[in-house]
Parts: sequence; C-alpha cells; structure tokens
Amino acid sequence: MAVARALVHEPRVLLLDEPFSGLDPDAAPRLEALLETILSDGERAMLLVTHDLAGAGRLTERGVVLRNGRHHWIRASGGSFAAAYAEGQRTLGGTP
Repeated sequence: MAVARALVHEPRVLLLDEPFSGLDPDAAPRLEALLETILSDGERAMLLVTHDLAGAGRLTERGVVLRNGRHHWIRASGGSFAAAYAEGQRTLGGTP
C-alpha cells in the first residue's frame, strides 16, 4: 500500500527502504514487475535500500555496497548487478 501511495503523485525519484521485506512469496515478484515497468521509461530514478542483492540486481545496473564500514561502487555494464557484485568481491578479496 505504501508504494501505491508513493506513486500517486508520479515522483521523479522513488525512495524505497526494504520494499520487499514482509511480502509474501506471491506479492514480491508482482512488486518487482511493477517497479520494472515504472522505471522502464527512463523518466524516474530509484534509491533502493535492501539486504537482498539478488533482488536489487534484477532492478538496478549500478549501486553502492557497504561492507565493513566502507562503500564500494559497483556498476554492471550489460550484466546483472548481482554478478558485478560477486566479481567485485573476488577483486576485494571477500565473499559476497
């Protein structure tokens, strides 16, 4: 319901803090599909805060990951954010 209220005014930037937490298994994919549709026109941006990197990876092409108090920019060029994150972790010497 919070997402519906936020979209009523057609904002240019969506601020989403853990939008998938607490959703049942049927609702999460529907919300993801809705967000993909909303963002597909390129007229909106999204700031997504989440612990679900796989979910974030399906909706984003770049991001910031906080690890051990440090931030790491990750950009997926033509691939998924989750895959770019995994590759970055190998470069950083850690585990995703």
